Amino acid sequence: MITETKFSLSDRVTSKKTGLPAIGRVIQTTHPIMYELRGAEKFLTWNELYPDWLEKPLYTVLFDKPQRHMSLDEYKMYVRTKMDEAEDNLSDDDWKMNYENNVELVRMASFPEDDLELLD
Repeated sequence: MITETKFSLSDRVTSKKTGLPAIGRVIQTTHPIMYELRGAEKFLTWNELYPDWLEKPLYTVLFDKPQRHMSLDEYKMYVRTKMDEAEDNLSDDDWKMNYENNVELVRMASFPEDDLELLD
């Protein structure tokens, strides 16, 4: 059971390892059970970097300006789980084009607690 949180509403934070470096404010704290019900295995980067992320709160961050919610490397890792080896021959330019066309700009995203750093 989660009893305390590391960040408060309106804290200015940035992500350390996932997504693109961006600054925003915490607007919501969420229990990870909702993500677990959606299938924790879908969160490849979180599972790799923060194995205990399901035991800590998640934070929704409102960015100062719109940005993509995942990096190009995270996008590649996600897409590669859905393609077989024969398909994995895209050029760097093709990867970048697919990333820009498929990962939309967003104003907010959720992050595991250990991925955020307090700025102010």
